[in-house]
Amino acid sequence: MKRRILIGIKLCLGLAIVGFLLAELHFDELGALLRSGQPGRLWLSVLAFFAAMVGFQALRLHWLVRHHTGGLWQSYKLFFIGALFNNLLPSNVGGDAVRLLYLHRMGAGVGQPLALLLLHRISGLGVLLCGGFLYVLLRGQRLAALMGPLRAELPQIPAVLAVGVLALLAVTAVLLLRRSRLVERLATIARDAATAIATIRASDWWVLIALTVGFHALRLLGLSAAVSALGSDADALDLIFVLAVAAVAALLPISIAGLGLVEGSLSLLLVAFGVGKAAAIAAALINRAVLLLVALLGALVYFGSRENRRPLEPAS
Repeated sequence: MKRRILIGIKLCLGLAIVGFLLAELHFDELGALLRSGQPGRLWLSVLAFFAAMVGFQALRLHWLVRHHTGGLWQSYKLFFIGALFNNLLPSNVGGDAVRLLYLHRMGAGVGQPLALLLLHRISGLGVLLCGGFLYVLLRGQRLAALMGPLRAELPQIPAVLAVGVLALLAVTAVLLLRRSRLVERLATIARDAATAIATIRASDWWVLIALTVGFHALRLLGLSAAVSALGSDADALDLIFVLAVAAVAALLPISIAGLGLVEGSLSLLLVAFGVGKAAAIAAALINRAVLLLVALLGALVYFGSRENRRPLEPAS
């Protein structure tokens, strides 16, 4: 019962933020912006966001788990099914948990696929955070000037949420540590994970980095195209910082799949960097729409596959 209440709270929080953004989005103004801007770029935005996910993001996963799945199509099944559950499960890493279950049932164990899935997630975030760090170094003064008035507009809710998240994590840690044999189990998983990381060749690292950079470059293009389609303009370096902050916001375990948090952070920072409010909100919602589209494809793969809810088998 408590778990269902927590899930309900997370869902309501995300929907409340999205609802607030929709209320701020005046469709008459949006239509005028489309007529005066470059509406054709909206399609470019959607295509760029979609290609980033089903192209580079899926290929990143395949490159890491290809020895366990045995083929590209099986890796893509794993990717799409994970995308589905990323949008259904209350945890922000729910899709990775389902992928781990599938890989485990395919005979991959636990430690090795866990390490590879974590590497898939951490490498994507790490490259983006490096870009955000470089932005702070290069444009720290500009950022400080923008954050001054922005801080005055922000409510105190984030601080309250942060305290709540820390308390939730502390309670979870205490409950886990009370379980018997947990430390031994974690040690075994850690050894298997270290073995998996050690087997990755130098050339594999370079391919992974290249695919990750391509993934974020397409997302950057998608965000820039959405903004310009609505008559606004944004600097590419500013957008790198915006995406980095949105990626961190998505990790906060206070909504489902970062719903609302991603859209709110994207909109807020885009407006701070000079993008019109309507264009900023619309760009954030386009990003979410593409994520939901990929999840829908995951549903089709999950329910339409011959393995329907049975573990995937590696290709022969």
